[in-house]
This record gives sequence, structure tokens and C-alpha cells, in this order.
Amino acid sequence: MSRFNRRDFLRAGSILAAGALLPPAVSAHAGRDIVRAGWSGPITDPALKRIALRAVEAARAAGATYADARLSRIRRRVVWVSGGFGNATTSTRAANLYPVEHEALALGVRALTNGYWGFAASVAWSADEAVRLGREAAGQAKTGSLGQSRTAELGSVPVVRDGHWVMPVERDPFTVPQAEIDDLLSTPMYLSLHRWREAYLQMTIARRETAFASSEGSYTTQILYRTGGTIATQLRWDERIPRPPQPGQPYAGRGFTFVPFPMAGRGWEHFSRISLQDEIDRAIAEADEEDKLPMKPLEVGRYDVVFDAETTGRLLGGTIGAATELDRAMGYEVNAGGSSYLDDPVAMLGSHQIGASLLTVSADRSMPGGAATVKWDEEGVAPADFTLVKDGVLVDFQTTRESAGWLRDAYAKRSQASASHGCSGSTSAMGAQQLQRPNLRLAPGPKAVGFDQLVADLKTGVAVKGAGVDLDFNALNGMVIENPEGGRTMFFEVKAGKKVARLQPRTTAVVVRAPELWKNVLAIGGRDSLRQIGGASTKGEPSQTSYHTVEAPPMLVKQLAIVDPAR
Repeated sequence: MSRFNRRDFLRAGSILAAGALLPPAVSAHAGRDIVRAGWSGPITDPALKRIALRAVEAARAAGATYADARLSRIRRRVVWVSGGFGNATTSTRAANLYPVEHEALALGVRALTNGYWGFAASVAWSADEAVRLGREAAGQAKTGSLGQSRTAELGSVPVVRDGHWVMPVERDPFTVPQAEIDDLLSTPMYLSLHRWREAYLQMTIARRETAFASSEGSYTTQILYRTGGTIATQLRWDERIPRPPQPGQPYAGRGFTFVPFPMAGRGWEHFSRISLQDEIDRAIAEADEEDKLPMKPLEVGRYDVVFDAETTGRLLGGTIGAATELDRAMGYEVNAGGSSYLDDPVAMLGSHQIGASLLTVSADRSMPGGAATVKWDEEGVAPADFTLVKDGVLVDFQTTRESAGWLRDAYAKRSQASASHGCSGSTSAMGAQQLQRPNLRLAPGPKAVGFDQLVADLKTGVAVKGAGVDLDFNALNGMVIENPEGGRTMFFEVKAGKKVARLQPRTTAVVVRAPELWKNVLAIGGRDSLRQIGGASTKGEPSQTSYHTVEAPPMLVKQLAIVDPAR
């Protein structure tokens, strides 16, 4: 029976609900460690190690053949800045700043018994609670094993007895005074509001501290950072774009969404190195030039299409990135995150032609600034970089310790070791570990060409910039459409290597089917054209959202269908 009393439980729960912070507090009495939210001690504190080990020991004592425990502390700060006309009858303009911050603790324990997993979690960091969770996780696993027999083999990993890592950032964003944050965001707003109808800036900074212990003897801690933001402006209505038919829907105007700092694993330097004013001026100048083109609908048909690096990255993450998650491919996510068109992994591995011969896709959790970058994954595995697609052929899948064994025979035929690629993750210790997407890279082409050059080489076709991707349940069929996040999506008609008209975004979409899309790639931009975008993936039940970075160049694809999605 836990001695974590009702008052402590309600207090911890109210912190999560309201985002409040309690004063720092650590107490140890009667052999018991209790840590509450707001605690300012380091994640390397020995008290946390004792809590994690107690959880593992309790699960093992309750019959688990393997157990691990994680403690996570996540601190998150979101700052909004908005400005524009005060109301419909006055030209008063103002910039309003809204900072919100919260912290959350979690303790999660996972246990394996007779091929079945059990998991239990709590918002309390205490030794007594750790024991209760360990017993509960082992009990769940035992209950599961009463059904159909199952085997779960965990690939071996090196034991890390006492490892500690902090993501290398130049400056911890939580050490930055609020006044400096206010100045960074507010200054460009005040300088530019006279040019805008309205504007909106949003910044997110997060720090996640995690301690991990396993029954195999590993104990590690790590601190990860995630930063990102958005700038959106609205200058005037664009009457050339049809207005939405439903009342209350936003009009398509001279509005843009700039993302000069996509979600990434970086510190304060992710913001301070960028001149927001310069980014805004550059984007508006580019928009002014593009808006000189006439706007027209395009006849439905098939066209060669040039995608910019941002759209290529979204396509890569939503198709190959999702389809090579092995749990999807094996059907374990069919009722949650979805399935995969790579639905026979054992047969397809090493032989399935997934794309054109110039297509090579790799994955990692080591990319500097990558949103999925870690030292160890949520199973204590130190990830290694690996290749998913080589010269158009499917050569691997994203794996965890257990799922790597599902491909053991296929790996053996290729003289390849069966080992986890370190893709285990979770939103926090409150959620059970699951396979989550690593950072992805599409290798550039051999020639030094970028988006503009690919357009210049196109005789007749369509060029796409900043578009969103909407794919079906198994990442197979979908459309390249107007960015659902409200960004400045641009579709251009191209003739003789020149953009001759803008295509109405609400009535223009590119139909894609993943297998044909990548097999029909004609050209890929060079190294200088590579760009990084932040991506998010939601899967599992209950669902968890993870973040990753996709690095991609622009590309040219032959004969894709252009349709009017409004029909």
C-alpha cells in the first residue's frame, strides 16, 4: 500500500490540470523519498536513481522477467504575440504578449512476463509509489499471459551503468530572462505593424529531463531541448481567390505563415541567430513579386510537378517515414495510427523497389538540432544511423528492441545483424514506450540544382511551394493541398521554364499515390538546396505525439494528376 497520501495526489493532479508550480520540495523520511513538481534539483540526483531502481526491483520481485522504469520532468513555455487593428472602426494597433508556462512530472514502469507487457504510471515521484507501480505493471503482464501464448524477445544491448547526457545547446532557453524573450518577439511587431492588417507570432520552448533504469543494470539520464515557432501575417484580402462557401470560414487573403525556426532540438540560439525583421521583409518581397502573376484555374490533367524542399519533406515523412515504421507494417497499429503499404516486411526487405534509383533515404537520432535526436532511446539503446531506402530499394525498417526480432530471418538472409535502431520513444513517462519516428534524410542529387533551376528546366508543368500533405490511413493515397496550417501555399503554372500564372489554391491539388510518386521522381535537388522541416507523428492508443526533423531537397516528379478538390 502506497504511503503517497490523498493530499499529495490531489496536489500533483492540480499541477497538471492548471499548469501551476509548487515551491521546491524534497523530503526523505522513514526511508522514503518524495519529489514534488517545482523541485529544482538535478535529474542526476541519487534520490531519483533510488526511486527508479525500487520500481524495477518491485516488478522483478512480482514475477517480471524484464522491467524498466522512467522518470520524466517536462517544462514547457509558450509565448504568443498578437497585434493588429483594435476594432473595425479604429486604426489603433497594439502588440499583446501572452506567456504560459507549465511543468509535469511522471513515473512509468514497464514489465515483461511470458511474452506480454504490463505498464503503470503516476504523476508522483516517490519510492513507495515506485514499488506500487512495479507490482501493478508486473500484475498486468501476468494477466495478459493467461491468454494465447506469445513470445517477446528483446535484442541485446550494451549495459550503461551510469550514463548522463545533456543535449549540446549554446544556451538553455529557460535561463533567458523574460524581458529578452519579450524584446525578441515584440520589436519586429512594433516596427512592422504599420504595414500589416494583423500579425501573430508564437514561440515554444521545452526541456525534457529523463532518468531510465532497467533490470539488466542500465541507468541513464538525459536532458533534451525542443524549440520552434511561427510567424503569421495578414496584409489584405486577395479577391482573386474564391471565398469559402460556408459562413465563418476564413477568407484566403494576402496572408502568410513563415516558420524561420521549425521545431528542432536546439536551445535559445535557434531564435537569437535569426533576424525576424529580415525574414519578414524577405518573405513579403518574395510575395509581392509572385503576386504580380495573374491567377487562373488549371485544366484538370497530368503534369510534371516540381516540389520545393518543404513540400518534399512533408511527402517523405508522410509516406516512407510512416510506412517504414515496423509496427505499422506488421499491422499492430491498424486500429490506431494506421497501417502501411509496405505490408509484407519479411518478403519486401532488400528486394522491394520503393522508388526510382536516385532515391536514398536514411534515418538517425543523431542529427545536430534534430527534433528526434537523443543519446539513448526510451529503452536505453544508443541509436545508430541507418539506411531505409538505398538506390530505390527498401533495405530496412524502423525498429525497437522487440520489433527488430520480427525481422531476424530476413536480416539473416542479408547477413545483417538483428538489433534495435533505437526508435523507442514516448511523449513522457506517463505513456508506455512505442516505436516513434526518427529524423529522416533524403539524399541530395549529384547536380548543384535547386527549386528555381528545376523550374527553369521544366517545359510545361506545375511548381508547388509550401504545401501541406493529406494522406489516407495507411500513408498510401493522398493529396498535396493548400497548407492546412494556413501557410502561404503557392501553385504555379510553368511554361518554357517560367512561372506564368498562380493557380487558385482552393481549387488546385496534386493527387499522389506513394508507390508511383517515388518511382516517378525524375530529378532531385543538390546539396545546397537541402532544407530542414519539423514533423510530428501521432500514433498509439492512447495516442502519443512525437517530433522529428526531415531534411530534403526539392524534386521533380513526372506526370502527377492535378485536380480541383472543391468539386
